[in-house]
Amino acid sequence: PGVHEQAGLNPDQADIEVDKEIGKPFEEKKPSEKDIEAQPAQPAAEKAMGESNESKAAALQKELNSGGPCGKNCYWITMSLLAGACMGTGNFLFASNFSDKGLLGLGMVGPSGTLLCLVIRLIKEINYRRSNGSWIKEKNSRVKTPEGKWKWSSCIPLWGNILTNFGYLVCLTLGWKLAKACGLNQGVIAAMLSLASLFNIVIFYFKFGEKISALHLVGIAFAIACVICISMAAASKGKDTTEEFDPDKAFGLDKEVGALLAVFCGVLAAILMSTKHFFIKLYKKTYSGVDLGVDATMFEFGICLFFLIPLIQEGDLDYGAWEYFIACTAGCLMALGRVFISIGVS
Repeated sequence: PGVHEQAGLNPDQADIEVDKEIGKPFEEKKPSEKDIEAQPAQPAAEKAMGESNESKAAALQKELNSGGPCGKNCYWITMSLLAGACMGTGNFLFASNFSDKGLLGLGMVGPSGTLLCLVIRLIKEINYRRSNGSWIKEKNSRVKTPEGKWKWSSCIPLWGNILTNFGYLVCLTLGWKLAKACGLNQGVIAAMLSLASLFNIVIFYFKFGEKISALHLVGIAFAIACVICISMAAASKGKDTTEEFDPDKAFGLDKEVGALLAVFCGVLAAILMSTKHFFIKLYKKTYSGVDLGVDATMFEFGICLFFLIPLIQEGDLDYGAWEYFIACTAGCLMALGRVFISIGVS
């Protein structure tokens, strides 16, 4: 009360603040624009981040709920299983019948794989032309930008898939040839592709922030354990074989060195497969999975056509109708497997 009397105020009005400089009741000032700008933006950023996370979660849930009663999980799991069945069967047919020719054997699967992808591409383009009246998509085209210019950025995922696909096929072919020459089960080389799961986990975690559950990790561990058991069994069987080893069929290498190099080819093929998956996922908004799978596989098997030239020159095409049928079937299955896995990853 003494303070209020000195200030000339009625103690009953003690709740009224007075500006001593002008002697008028104090009015609460509104913050200026500068004051607002000077305020920390952290709460707004946190709010925006929260809204962004909520929108991403809603979009993810919407995506999972689409595509059937089980969501899109049914779609990509089905595509992955089809890819495994097609590539596994195609690899078996090729490895057991033409791997002894090495890289030249790729010429046997080149025509059917190229023709199949070419037919798929023509059917897709004709159907789009009939439905939309145009050969090129107006939005999100892999060929041209909205301004009508060529979309050269699409060459990155395309050539990335072509090179990894072809490198993967070369590694497997050399691995199968060495395995057969050294008495090693050729299935071990293809089984090495299971290591791509581990490479995918590492790449997708650091690049896309994707994580897997403990159950998924246990499943992958069992898969790798199966690969190790199969490899050990095949290696012991290879030592017990009575077949005479021919160094010429193993590029002049010793039996043990050739077998080790065959396994290394399988591991390198798994690395290339993971790199291919990285390109598919990174550019899936620019290049859809089915388009990238068809286009890259068409070029991959188109390259294999060049291996027909030395086969024809050396007269190594003395096969019967059954062998040609197996070659065509293997090429088609291998090509379809690549398209299916591209769809599944994307």
